[in-house]
Amino acid sequence: MSILITQCLSALNYLGDNNICHRDIKLENIMLQRNNNLSNIKLIDFGLSRDIGANSTVKSLCSGTPFYIAPEVINQEVTYASDLWSLGVVMYVCLAGKLPFTGHTTQEIFSNVINKDLNISQDPKLDNLSFEAKDLMQKLLRRDVS
Repeated sequence: MSILITQCLSALNYLGDNNICHRDIKLENIMLQRNNNLSNIKLIDFGLSRDIGANSTVKSLCSGTPFYIAPEVINQEVTYASDLWSLGVVMYVCLAGKLPFTGHTTQEIFSNVINKDLNISQDPKLDNLSFEAKDLMQKLLRRDVS
């Protein structure tokens, strides 16, 4: 798992260095070059990506998959940190086997993303994780983008 997250962070760093925000980071958009080999992943589906340019945020009505959308995107503020939040959701799903924020409607999902407290240290599915893994996930899923 650490190899997958490290590679995703490297890809997001590359995109950020080139002023690009992917805006649709999710499990379905992370591909393996070879079966059962996490050493060379590929990010795909740049249909929602945006060149942010010199701006650190962009007003946008565009959104990706509701379960992975960062709180600031719900409030129509796209930042590079939006992709990091989505990667935090990917990490949570991979390690806990469930989504951190759910709901029956898009509005309910968005409300939970914005308001629900996520306490990773109290999730029994994550009991066996290292402190570092929990800490990284908690930092990726931080609502304060600064």
